[in-house]
Amino acid sequence: MDDSAKDPAVVLPYLVGRPLAATEVYEAFGYRKSAYYKAAREGRLITADNLIRAAKYLGLNPVDLQV
Repeated sequence: MDDSAKDPAVVLPYLVGRPLAATEVYEAFGYRKSAYYKAAREGRLITADNLIRAAKYLGLNPVDLQV
């Protein structure tokens, strides 16, 4: 499976260890809802910059999201 097919709304709560509201996921990536889904649809959501931003927002090690 290509890593870009992994849904951040599933992976992030697992790594954080608690459920995340959809708004927390959008905010972690620095997007509003519509922009988040547009980036996901266009394959622009899972990038190193976005993963680092989300990791910092959620207090995770950025490497954990990039592996």
